[in-house]
Amino acid sequence: MFNHLKDSAVKKCLELKSTLTPNRIDLLDLMIEIGKPLSAYEIKEVIKNKGNDLNISTIYRVMEFWCKNGTIHKITSLNKYTTCSNPEEIHLHIVNVCTNCDELSETCNKRMGLDFKKGSKSLGLSISPNSHIEIPVICMECQ
Repeated sequence: MFNHLKDSAVKKCLELKSTLTPNRIDLLDLMIEIGKPLSAYEIKEVIKNKGNDLNISTIYRVMEFWCKNGTIHKITSLNKYTTCSNPEEIHLHIVNVCTNCDELSETCNKRMGLDFKKGSKSLGLSISPNSHIEIPVICMECQ
């Protein structure tokens, strides 16, 4: 997954002519390496333990960049960030968040049989491309 996600993110940045700064690459590498949702302050702590120190506003800016890029999702209910499991797919990403253990599973609206595009269109709205929604669930382990 590491090379696939990073390659996809870099390719997208090149297509959009976005700047790939060392901080952006380092934080993307960190998120892929850790492989679980982290808050900005948890990211700061991990970086500090690795011998580097970024201020929290830099971390927020970099994470916002990757969120807009579609490589990272901000999980609002947990106030954490996580890597997107399939950033190449342009659809509404659905992040299922277990309300007991905070375990995440990502899928898409099509696989869940949900047609948000049709529903929003009937209201005169459209879903932003490559966005995500969170659905609170109870995972199989917690049932």
